[in-house]
Amino acid sequence: MIFVTNHNKFDHFDTYDGEDYHFPPGETVEVPDEAAAHMLGYGRKDKTENLVRLGWANKLDPIKGWVRDEEGVKKLANFTFEAGAFVKVKLRDDVAATAA
Repeated sequence: MIFVTNHNKFDHFDTYDGEDYHFPPGETVEVPDEAAAHMLGYGRKDKTENLVRLGWANKLDPIKGWVRDEEGVKKLANFTFEAGAFVKVKLRDDVAATAA
């Protein structure tokens, strides 16, 4: 699992494998590795595919036509990733007995 934090000032909504994800500003959301790669480019050197899919790759300049959107690159860079793992912990006998 990957923990994704949105450091943008806007909510981001996305979908992977039929599941909807909501990334509120400043909050950390747990997602599968494959979802983080598909939605936000986690683990990818070239994030062009993600920028295009999100509609953040280009913008229309009235003079030059379609140009690269540097703001889109910044938006994508404002998502951070942390790996997480579950750890098995043995409960003490007295704690387990009171829980039963």
